[in-house]
Amino acid sequence: MDNISFAELLEKLYQLEQFSSSVFNIDEDLEYSRLTELVSSSAIPGLIGKTAVFESNKIYFNGNLPVEFFGNIIQSLKSLEIIISDSRGNIIYNKIVDDISIMKGKFVWTGVNNSNQKTPKGDYIINLITKNQANQEEKINTLQKGEISKMIFLKKGVFFEINNLRVPYDSIIEIYS
Repeated sequence: MDNISFAELLEKLYQLEQFSSSVFNIDEDLEYSRLTELVSSSAIPGLIGKTAVFESNKIYFNGNLPVEFFGNIIQSLKSLEIIISDSRGNIIYNKIVDDISIMKGKFVWTGVNNSNQKTPKGDYIINLITKNQANQEEKINTLQKGEISKMIFLKKGVFFEINNLRVPYDSIIEIYS
């Protein structure tokens, strides 16, 4: 390798495990693409293929399979509104769920809009909204689960590819086999 040795790449990978945030700046485009290539094609990270739980309000619908997501619900709620928007911000689906305890915070979107028509494959945004005791709207964090397919090193940070989404390193809550 021209500008960076294999040992330096391994040192950067070791430092990745020590991060408390997603800040991982590498100066040259060529350098971070080499690091991504090395890590993605090796068994070094031991994370590829493992299941991760991560926080993201973005989902990818492949045009066929339902999308599963979770509300990070730590208290009993009377109702919750699920709002799904397309990439332009247009609300395509919304539903009010009155008994959250039945669903235990797990939700499935089959890819249909409010008119019960199938939506095209692509990226969508989920918002889970509830009302607090003062009747003010509060947003609930959305969690997803999926298999890590790739690690990506960019100037703006370290990312995992999960469910066709680029997930920032610090959005990962749990990783297991």
